[in-house]
Amino acid sequence: VNGANFRRRVPDVRLAPIDDIARAYRSVLKKGYQKKHLFYGDTKGEASLREETTTFLKETRGLNITADNVMITRGSMMAIYLIANTILKAGDKVAVAELGYGSGNLIFQNAKAELVKLRLDTEGVDTAHLSEICEKQNISLVYITPHHHYPTTVTMTAARRLQLLDLARTHGFCILEDDYDYDFHYSSSPILPLASVDNSGHVVYIGSLCKTLSPAIRVGYIVAPSDLIEELANLRRIVDRQGDNVLEAALALLFNDGTIRRHLKKSLKTYHKRRDVFCEILQNQIGNALNFTIPKGGMAVWAQFDPSVSVANLSEIVKEKGLIIANGVAHGVNAIRMGFASQTETDIERGIDLLKKSV
Repeated sequence: VNGANFRRRVPDVRLAPIDDIARAYRSVLKKGYQKKHLFYGDTKGEASLREETTTFLKETRGLNITADNVMITRGSMMAIYLIANTILKAGDKVAVAELGYGSGNLIFQNAKAELVKLRLDTEGVDTAHLSEICEKQNISLVYITPHHHYPTTVTMTAARRLQLLDLARTHGFCILEDDYDYDFHYSSSPILPLASVDNSGHVVYIGSLCKTLSPAIRVGYIVAPSDLIEELANLRRIVDRQGDNVLEAALALLFNDGTIRRHLKKSLKTYHKRRDVFCEILQNQIGNALNFTIPKGGMAVWAQFDPSVSVANLSEIVKEKGLIIANGVAHGVNAIRMGFASQTETDIERGIDLLKKSV
């Protein structure tokens, strides 16, 4: 099947406003504001993009911040790395979901932290379980993807979020809130981030434009108290003097003229349609071989296969026929994330038909 790749859980780069990005990039290079963008820049990020990101996060997520609370990074993985290596010391305990973001876990372990696994259910991370753990152990940081949990896509309830904030205030741990897929929500208005109601400085908030525009555009952000932003910048300076000044200035122009918001609106409409098509066909064609909940947002479906179907074997069978799916090894369960956002409706139909014939 030409083009059917359900392992690709990223935006459809064909929708990216490439011409607009090229225009803005060229404009910044040509004008260069007395060529200042061709010199060294601020390690915390291009000032104009920090300002535009601040405005965007205030308007879309209710964050009460200034540009001093924002640092631009090369994506969320860099953000997690900087935070882990600034906040944590060897032996510190980091609480993560039992099914979670493997790359994040590797970063925490690389920082010599010890992982403590939290139960996960249909309401997100189990805060009662976390409370029990906090009574016995000293937790330094809790990492969550509350909007659409990675990998299961579940949304953390408002009640759980407030309980988590209460626990952070009581036990003094930091909450690292990863803004995974926040801009792609298909039903009602999304629950605002914990960072929007945190007035005690316990939440560090991160997000990425890589999932909004294209994985090749390595731009993300950290939102934190200004003194922590300075510390993070000091660490970044050692390994990466600064980001791409020109790209960051170009993106600031695209935020300012409304291009990025228009792109988000267009993408949201497309991905919503693809989600509906994907879930309807998946249920109709092979609903008897797997269980899934229609995700409220994001770019993927978490499919739990019947024990009679080995996901690892299935991935090999369909690969030979031209369909790519994950093999389930990453999470150690007979379930996989299947991406729909970057697939055309034709690819979705063909891909699921192949799955049906191979189950």
